[in-house]
Amino acid sequence: MPPSNPSKMTLEQIKSEAALIAALLKYTKRTLCDENLLFYFAKGDPLAIYDRYVDMKSKSPINIGSGTRRKCEAARASNDKTVMKKALTPARNEIRTLITSDIMPKFIKSREYAAYAEPIRRKEANTAVV
Repeated sequence: MPPSNPSKMTLEQIKSEAALIAALLKYTKRTLCDENLLFYFAKGDPLAIYDRYVDMKSKSPINIGSGTRRKCEAARASNDKTVMKKALTPARNEIRTLITSDIMPKFIKSREYAAYAEPIRRKEANTAVV
């Protein structure tokens, strides 16, 4: 169900609703920034996560600061999963900020969000009339 104030949606709320996360993923793919969302929610081997999303030679590197990237590069060079997992935390925090301050405000104005929310609003309106 779309929140009454979509600008206050948290990533946890979005993640908990399959249709909403699907709409956000569709939006980020269309706007060519899905790597950020995929990285933020990525689970598993931290070295593989680095290779897929942080390494500048990867197919779709995330948009993080150079200082954070350098720390992640140093952690990757250690080949230690614990060190890498710790190094990815600041990168995830930067991406969380990017998602909440840039991607989300645009998403709630997008056709993908409208397509997600409209059938629910219509159903609620029909239920309220009955």
